[in-house]
Amino acid sequence: MILTKNMLHRRFSAVLEHWPGESFRAKFFDPQIPNGFLTFERDDSGKVSGIKLDFPPLLDVDFSELEIRRKNESVFRSLVTAY
Repeated sequence: MILTKNMLHRRFSAVLEHWPGESFRAKFFDPQIPNGFLTFERDDSGKVSGIKLDFPPLLDVDFSELEIRRKNESVFRSLVTAY
């Protein structure tokens, strides 16, 4: 699985390796971006409701401050692409 966002440069793309449970290790293509983990959160019906990020801070970006929540189906489809 590859995590990417079309409008971002390839350096913010990562390969996701499954980790125990709902977690994945993200290994970024750009070696200057630290690898980290993301965990899919589910609502009461079992649908993915958000993503929790666990990455070391990158310069002035603190990934723990980001809150990723489901807005609609297309958001997740454009963010996560399976290969």
